Amino acid sequence: MQALHKHLFQDVFEWAGHLRHETFTFDDGMQASMPAMHKAGGKDFAIGNEIDRGLQSLMSDLESRDFLRGLDRETFSHQAAEAFAQINSIHPFREGKGRTQREFFAALAERAGYPLEFGVISAERMAFVSIAAHEDRDLAPCVACSRKSRTPSASTRSRSRSRPLNASGRLRRRMSRHGTAPTWQRPSRGRTIAAGSAARPARTS
Repeated sequence: MQALHKHLFQDVFEWAGHLRHETFTFDDGMQASMPAMHKAGGKDFAIGNEIDRGLQSLMSDLESRDFLRGLDRETFSHQAAEAFAQINSIHPFREGKGRTQREFFAALAERAGYPLEFGVISAERMAFVSIAAHEDRDLAPCVACSRKSRTPSASTRSRSRSRPLNASGRLRRRMSRHGTAPTWQRPSRGRTIAAGSAARPARTS
C-alpha cells in the first residue's frame, strides 16, 4: 500500500509512500511526523507503531485468503468490507488515504473477479461508510458498497486467478482522468511541522 501511495502522489508530496508516524526529513532539513490522528469529535485512528502492525496483519490475512479470490459474491462483499474498514481505522497516511484505499480495493476486486467502480458512489456516501465503520463498527454500509460489482464470468475468474495484484497501468489511466488537488500551506523554515499542519507538496523544478 505504501508503494501505491508513492505511485499516486510522488509528484505531489515529498513524503509520498511514507506512513504518517514515520519521521520524514524534507530537502531543507525540516522534519514531520503524525503518530496520532483523529477526526474532530471522533475516535483515534491507529497510533504510532500500531499503523505498521495493523497493515502487516491485514496484508498477511489477505494473502492467507488468496487475496479474496475464489469466493462467491456475498462472501467477497463481506470480507472486502472488513478489510476496507480495517484500513480506514489504521488511516496510514496523513493525506491521500482515501484515494490509495480506493485504488487498492479496485485492484483487489478486479483480481478477485468482482470489478468495483467507486465512481458510482458519491463522496457523501463514502464519508458515511467510513464514519460508520470506524466510529460505530457498523460494516453494513460498507458491505452495501462492496456489492456494487458484477458477477464474474468463468473467463473473468480464470484470468483473475493468474493476474498479479499490480494495476500500475490502470492506475496511470485513472490518474489521467481524476486529478488530485490537495490543500496545503508552506510551513516556516527551520520549524518542525506540527501534527495538525497542512500537508506539504513536493518541490517542482
